Amino acid sequence: LKSADIGSRAIEIVFQSVTSVPLNLVWLNQQGVEVDNGPIEIRDRRSLTTYAGHVFRAYTQGHPRILVSEFAVSQDLPNSKVVLLRDCDGVSAEEPLVSADYGLLVHDPKVPCLPAGNSSPWSCIRSVSAKEQQGRSPSRFGFASAEEAL
Repeated sequence: LKSADIGSRAIEIVFQSVTSVPLNLVWLNQQGVEVDNGPIEIRDRRSLTTYAGHVFRAYTQGHPRILVSEFAVSQDLPNSKVVLLRDCDGVSAEEPLVSADYGLLVHDPKVPCLPAGNSSPWSCIRSVSAKEQQGRSPSRFGFASAEEAL
């Protein structure tokens, strides 16, 4: 397996670890040689810009090195994509993961939501001014009453 250059459109990939062990991310170059992209700590994320046709692998750190995930960037992806890296057979978890770990996927509010102007792939929160919020119809956005907001 190796990367191929099949697209010129930049795609942001966020590798989000929901594993219980630290990982190491590698990119497979056009010759199939693994190029180190550095560690991803337990329940951390790594964001990078890449292109269609590129291939990445995530391994456990240390020995034996276990392949946890392999991801090929396809041409039909949106401009940004979150790839969840999960524990698998052979990976010893130090503590179990629970569905409450969804909080790990919260978008950094200091980073803009991409692609701008197209909210369909967004998994982030967009802050709005108080004036814009007051101008919204409560039946279309947010809570209908103050009690529901609690």
